[in-house]
Amino acid sequence: MSKPTRERLLLKGYDGEVWCLLCKATPEDTSSVNVPLPMKANNIGKKTKIKANQRWTPAANGNLTLYVDAAFLPNHHQGGIGGILRDHEGKFRAAFTRPIPFTASPKQCELMAIRAGLDLLHSMQTRDVTIQSDCLEAIDEIKAPDHELLANGGIIDDIKHPCNSIVNVSLVHTPRTCNGIAHRLAAIGFDDNLAAIWVDNPPECILDLLQIEGT
Repeated sequence: MSKPTRERLLLKGYDGEVWCLLCKATPEDTSSVNVPLPMKANNIGKKTKIKANQRWTPAANGNLTLYVDAAFLPNHHQGGIGGILRDHEGKFRAAFTRPIPFTASPKQCELMAIRAGLDLLHSMQTRDVTIQSDCLEAIDEIKAPDHELLANGGIIDDIKHPCNSIVNVSLVHTPRTCNGIAHRLAAIGFDDNLAAIWVDNPPECILDLLQIEGT
């Protein structure tokens, strides 16, 4: 199986879209490593230094934190979603990954990631959770008073229903550099067409990132 370069870009601090904006490889594979990159690629190292401190931070007041993310290819109208639930000490509580066979946009895919995360929280009967997403547009649509008129209104209704049944749940925006593990899980859902949920014991595919973050 070819290894996508998007994970390497993420670890270097690149926070663009899930497909490679530098070499334009869609989908990415190992051949894209050898494609000459434009001059703006030289800025990756500088961006890494600036954003080195933008990483996972514990939620306030001992709350749990659920990070969600989505991967999307516009030419294929398919995507993947993923998320990880951590406690206030950063310890792993649960995670999920899932392919999305039919989706219209990155924003719609992100909304589906939020919905899947809420379904996980509801099944675990958790409370006091902060959900973090790097898609500000999706968050704004969820909070819009007239969301029923939006193209994604049906998905947002599906999001609001479990929100009302979970005690003390909030939704906030976070930079992608703080959302690396969820980004990895979304890419796995997309690339490997894998649907899985893990509780208490983290999957091997994210152990390296957990170790980097010291948890």
